[in-house]
This record gives sequence, structure tokens and C-alpha cells, in this order.
Amino acid sequence: HKRPSTATMVSSSYDVVLYAGILGLASLDRNGLTTLLESTGMKQRLEQIPSLRDALRAYQRAEYGACLTQLHPDTGLRASMMLDVHLSSHVPTLIGMIRDRCIVQYCLPYLSVNLESMARRLCFTSGTNGVEELEEAVEQLILRGRMKARIDGQRGTLTTEFDEKHLNAIQTNKLTRKVDRMGDRFVQNVQSKLLRMNCREMGLTVGVQPREFDAPNPRAQGRGSGSSAAGGDYVEYDEYHSDDGMEDVGSDMA
Repeated sequence: HKRPSTATMVSSSYDVVLYAGILGLASLDRNGLTTLLESTGMKQRLEQIPSLRDALRAYQRAEYGACLTQLHPDTGLRASMMLDVHLSSHVPTLIGMIRDRCIVQYCLPYLSVNLESMARRLCFTSGTNGVEELEEAVEQLILRGRMKARIDGQRGTLTTEFDEKHLNAIQTNKLTRKVDRMGDRFVQNVQSKLLRMNCREMGLTVGVQPREFDAPNPRAQGRGSGSSAAGGDYVEYDEYHSDDGMEDVGSDMA
């Protein structure tokens, strides 16, 4: 007769899921967490610990405040960790590691972040104490080389430092989003004009028809777009041909 292993005797499936989830949050990147969440055995067993499942999914979706909320001292997940005979002594270290990872990941897309807004979004203690707690955490990350950033105590901001390659990638993404928005507005404008033209051709419009000898609409003079003596609608292209500079990169989340 084969005796069960010691691990099987002292650890249940609940314990295994708890260990895997917490250690995954503390050490795995987003791709690793995705693999963990999508694995058949883990996906089914995570339903035993809904708060841990929600924390993993929140981190995967870059919702770091929601992730840290699930690990708050008043939550059932934190209580389960503290009651576990193997995990309890490591809880402060693991929570600190998860919190540090959330701070680093939160700052990655930005050049400058408002500390008060950041503390609020990452669920630090409200008020001045929360900002001070966040500053201490960021200071330790900078000292340990986990972050390249500067804290501006007077302005209450955190300014991160990027290499040229990373900065160019951020600027390119920002410009791409701006061009996409301009393209969407242009398409909507053109579709609206085509619809109005079709309605006029089908005789579906209501209004006074202009006479042939009516003077041109003064609004049409000096415009770069098509115009008609009927004083109809005009497609404005100035917005899409403007040379406005790109929006500031790394604006505050608030």
C-alpha cells in the first residue's frame, strides 16, 4: 500500500490555487498570467476563490487599482492568506511585491503622472497619507533600480525617464490614435453629406428652392471646399489638413 505524499496530506486544491494565484501575481508577466488563467485545471479551480480570480483578471486587463483592492487587509482573500499555515509569514512580502509591480506597470505608458491621482487610482490611503505612502514606495523602487523616475515634491508629480526607442514608440502610438480619430470624423462627415445629397435628388427635402438668378451664398466665397449657389452644405477639410502638433505625451490620468 502506497502512502500519500506529505504535500497531499496537508494541502487541498483550494490551497494550491491560492498559492499559484498569489505567486503568479507577484512574479508572472501579463502573458504568463494569461496562460495561467486559461489553463483548464486552474480556470475551473479559480471559481473556488472569486476574489483571487478577480484580482488576476484585473491585473491582466491593466486595472491595477481593482487588483490591489482585492488584496486589501479587510478582504476575505487577505484573511485566507493570513490564516494559511504556510503562506501567512510571507504575506507582507508578497503583497509588497504585487503592489510594486502594479506601480511600475501603471507608470509605463506615461512621461509624467500626478501622484495624488495615482494614489487614488491605486487605492492607497486617501488624503495626504496616501500620497506620502505612494512616494515612499516609489522612492524604494527608484533606489532598487526598478524604476527610472524623479519625484517632484513641489508639483506633486512623478516624471519617468525613457530611452529614445521607448519614447518614439509612445509618440507613434499617440499620433496613430489621433490620425484614427481624424479619419473617423472625416468618414462620418462625408457620409452625412452623401446622405443629404441623395435626399435632395429624391425630392425628400423640405424648404424653399432657390431661384436661378439668386446670388451665391457669401459663405461660399474663399472656401477651399465645394460650394453651390443654392447655399447648401459645405464639406470642411481644414480640420483634416491642419498642421497642429501632436498632443502632449504622458498626460495625467485624471
